[in-house]
Amino acid sequence: ERGMQVIEPLPFNLQQVEGFRYRAEDSLRRVTKLAIKRARLREIESELLNSKTLKEHFQHNPQDLRALRHDRTLAPNRQMAHLAKVPDYLLPPSLRTQVMQSKREAKRRARDSLPVNSKKRKKEGADPLKT
Repeated sequence: ERGMQVIEPLPFNLQQVEGFRYRAEDSLRRVTKLAIKRARLREIESELLNSKTLKEHFQHNPQDLRALRHDRTLAPNRQMAHLAKVPDYLLPPSLRTQVMQSKREAKRRARDSLPVNSKKRKKEGADPLKT
């Protein structure tokens, strides 16, 4: 027993993360044998291109390097739009206040980054009833 590490359960309420189940299932459905094969192929190709011994070979045989790079590009993973943002009702109450504060800060930073003479900034301050 000495020196062995014991795995301890994480202290959180499973009901708080229940709303994320459909998101996890959607992501899991995207991991197919074909997707794994393509990702592994990309890794192997990048290892080939970065190999020291193959760099020497490609210096002597540039047509091999062109053929390897000319190989078809793999389709990038498409972003799933419905997973991009987490709705407030899915967040546990303990995280909602933190997320709301960070959203407010992000909006403030975006607003402050606009140029002073920006049309959007002028619209924010312009009151149509006072003109």
